[in-house]
Amino acid sequence: MNFKKRGFDPVARLITGSDKPVLGQLPSNTLRFHRQVRDQRRLNKPGRESNILGSMTAIPGSKRVLLVDDVMTTGSTLKECTRALSAAGYEVAGICVLAKRNL
Repeated sequence: MNFKKRGFDPVARLITGSDKPVLGQLPSNTLRFHRQVRDQRRLNKPGRESNILGSMTAIPGSKRVLLVDDVMTTGSTLKECTRALSAAGYEVAGICVLAKRNL
């Protein structure tokens, strides 16, 4: 979600070792925010969950997907990604997190 700030996708870079697209990667517009959310950095877990709940939508599809996130703090964003993808017809087969941090 911070691609614009960084100028690259850290998950794709870690998986492939470069900026090349990941094999089988869904188009970047598959999952997107449909409403504004507040900056989550200063929110606790319940605040993050309520902030992000219902904020995402996904284009319809039917593939099995693996969600990969660079950093997980509370899991709220991954939970919302899973909800939006499932609602659009995808099967979330698993979640991979590269780093976990605590509040």
